[in-house]
Formats: sequence, structure tokens, C-alpha cells
Amino acid sequence: MKKIRKFITSILSGVLALFVLFLGVIYLTNYHPQPIESLTITKANNESIILEDEKYTIMTWNTGYAALGKEQDFFMDGGTRSGAFNKDEVIRNSTAIKSFLENQNTDIILLQEVDISGKRSKNVNQYELYQDDNIYDSVFATNYKNLFVPVPVTSPMGSVHSGIMTLSKFEINEAQRVSLNGKENFLVQLFELERCFIITRFPVGERELVLINTHLSAFDKGGKIREQQLAQLKTLLMEEITLGNYVILGGDFNHELPGTSSDDFTWTVPLPDWVEKFPTDFDLHNYSWAVDPNVPTVRSNEQAYIKDENFVAIIDGFLVSNNIEIVEVKGIDLQFENSDHNPVILTFKLLPH
Repeated sequence: MKKIRKFITSILSGVLALFVLFLGVIYLTNYHPQPIESLTITKANNESIILEDEKYTIMTWNTGYAALGKEQDFFMDGGTRSGAFNKDEVIRNSTAIKSFLENQNTDIILLQEVDISGKRSKNVNQYELYQDDNIYDSVFATNYKNLFVPVPVTSPMGSVHSGIMTLSKFEINEAQRVSLNGKENFLVQLFELERCFIITRFPVGERELVLINTHLSAFDKGGKIREQQLAQLKTLLMEEITLGNYVILGGDFNHELPGTSSDDFTWTVPLPDWVEKFPTDFDLHNYSWAVDPNVPTVRSNEQAYIKDENFVAIIDGFLVSNNIEIVEVKGIDLQFENSDHNPVILTFKLLPH
């Protein structure tokens, strides 16, 4: 009996040692960013500058790492899957996304969930694909780099290297990755995203146009981490408007945006756990929301997309300082064909001071 107990104890000790070793390897190989980091700029052959009182366009789109098209579900949203069925699916989605970006020809593009590599996206380098050195300067900020994500157990996500991306027809001379506040507990955070935003600055006379591309947390219980992230962004927004700068904050806010309601759309599935209304105390008198209330920008992923069944809402858009004229905001209804998000395009003008 003692030998059996000793054998079982040895087995359990070995399993525990392997588990600790696994966690150690994950921690050491994960991306551990500094609070603020300078980003490498891929330069295009242009020296264009932004002028006051001219119309420009900017797009935001969470591309779903080209593996969350209409036929996919996602385990964190109640589904079962953690990635594309095959490489052809990712190539089809990413090629369609690339074609859409080219056809729209917007002046500035803010993208989220762009994979460089990973099991979920079959190692298709979307960042490289979406670059266009003939037209756009571009920068990329990593927000997810993990050697092996072990969930879901039946089909682990595995390795992943992903981030957010800003492209601009105007010359980018400086870009920074800024870490967003808020963390999960140590064990969960080992396999979580390192959320961030990209801030790029463009000279406009004696002022600057400050562009912020962000992707806030989604599955934090009760939205507690999102509260910290919004407080951080609010402080930045107030600082920039005090300096007299023009400011556009765009991206995936993972909140139902002000002036919109999911109740305006048809859906039959249960309300997803991650859904949060944008907090009413986020009140910035010098800013206005630029959203299209008529086109949903996200769908739920507990099942493949079925129109009027999946939950839909508006969580992608822009917050714009009041020294910028909002000319038009247009959500593009792509029926979630290649991503679980729809793009939003803002036409704007910088008002002369």
C-alpha cells in the first residue's frame, strides 16, 4: 500500500512540476510590453500633410483575424471553436478584407485583431498583407503574443501573435504603443491579451491631429477592467483638448456606444454576458460621438451567423473632439461575411482655429 501511495504521489508531483514548468515557459516567452513603446513605421512614398478645412476619411474595422467570418463561432462567446477551419478560409477572408480596404481608399485606417501568425489564423500574416507601401505609412502594435493558449481543452487556440494596426496616407513621423490599464489575475493574464492603443500625431500648423486606435477588453466580468481603460483614455482625451489639439479616438470599444441600442435590431439568442452599455459618467463636453445608429458593427459568436438570430449591436465607432466637423458617419453592412464586425467610415474636417 505504501508503494502505491508513493507511486501516486510521485505521479502527482511530476504532473505539478510539469504544470509549473509550463507556466514558467509561457511567462518567459509572453510579450511583456513597457507602458509606452515607440513603434516601427513602415514608410510609403508620400510626404502628404493634413490641412484644416479639408475633407478626409477614416475607417475603423475589427477584422476578426480573418478567421471569424459568418460560418464561425467562438468558444468565449458560447460556441465551441477557436479558429478557422483551414488556411483557405483565412486566405479568402483576408483577401476580401484587403480588397475592401483598397476599394474604399480611405485616408486613414484603424484595424484591430490583425494576426501576424497563429494556429487560429493558420499562420497567415495579415499585417503584411494589409500593408500598401505605395499609399500608406503603417504601424503595428502587438497586443497578444502567446506560445500556447490551452483553451478550449478540446481544441486549444495554441500559439498566437496578433495586434492592432494604423495605416495613413499622411506621413507618420512618430507612433507609440501605450499599454491600457487593467489586468486579470495572474493565471488568467498569462493567456490573455496585453491590451493597448496606438497613438499617432500629425502636425497641423501649430497644433496636432492626435489619432488613437484602440481595442478595449471584452470578457472582463462586470466590465471592471474596461472601467479602468476608459478612465485612462478619458484622462488622455482631456489632456489633448487642453493643448488645443484635434483628436479622434476610434476602434472597438466593446460597449454599446452612446446614441445606439441593440434593441433597435432583430435578434433572438440570449443576451451575451459581455454586453455592457457605455457608462453614463463618461461625459466629455468637448467631444462628440461619431456613430451610425442604423448598421450593427458586431454580432455574437455562439453560433455561425444567421441574420435576425445572432445578437447584434454597435460597439465600433469614433469619439471626436468638437474642433473637428463630423461630415458623415457610415456603417458598412457586409453581413459579417469575413469578420464578426462591420467597418465604420467617418468623413471629417478640421475646423480652423
